[in-house]
Amino acid sequence: MPCVNCGLPIREDETFCPQCGGMVNPPPPPPPMNLSTMPPGPVTPEPFVRQPVRAGSGIPLLVVGLVLIVVIAGVGIAVVVRRNAANAPLSNNSAPAVTSESGLTTQPPLSSSADGGQSSGESGPSLDDNSAQTALNNEMDRDRSVAEGLAGNWVPQLSSKRPGLVADGITYDYPQIWADFQRLQAEYPNVLLIWSGDYVSFKSPDYYVTIMPVPSPDGLSANTWCDEAGLPTADCFAKFLSHTGGSSNTTILRQ
Repeated sequence: MPCVNCGLPIREDETFCPQCGGMVNPPPPPPPMNLSTMPPGPVTPEPFVRQPVRAGSGIPLLVVGLVLIVVIAGVGIAVVVRRNAANAPLSNNSAPAVTSESGLTTQPPLSSSADGGQSSGESGPSLDDNSAQTALNNEMDRDRSVAEGLAGNWVPQLSSKRPGLVADGITYDYPQIWADFQRLQAEYPNVLLIWSGDYVSFKSPDYYVTIMPVPSPDGLSANTWCDEAGLPTADCFAKFLSHTGGSSNTTILRQ
């Protein structure tokens, strides 16, 4: 007889074709169940059989848990690092560390200057000459407009210095001068830095001068501010700012 699948001849008693493997004589379907012949009675459900857990099926959950722990730990470390960075002190490259009598880091000693005022300095400022000179010039540029409004008035002078000035065993350079101004600014935030060459009331035209912007009509009133501030007589005195006239009678020292 021929195969019903491939048509090749096979024996009649074959169930599967030896050529194509197809079923030739499928078994007859089971007869339909006659429900009327079944005895009545309760139907017993098949018992529930729990499927065995395959080895390794819990690994994905474990991996997910470990990943979450690592992520949370990473976020916590990032927060701590950022907080520490925000609270960290600035680098010494930003500005020289200077202190005052109020408790900052360093306090340079005071010494006399060529204009009868006081100068100060300390060894080892962090800025080099070029950087310190730039910082001084930038400060004068910022203070110039306010200082110009004081012309024609007496003001308290707190410091006067130039590169090469020797006082109290210190030879001043630009870093020392910048440190001195920073010290005074820390003690008196409103102080101004001016260039003596911008005013004829100074004998020498090449000094960096630190003044307090408290205009007074006379030297006595300017010296009164120094008295009330409790500054030593050699550290603060009256100075007249002017673009006209000369340098005579423009300085009044305190007694």
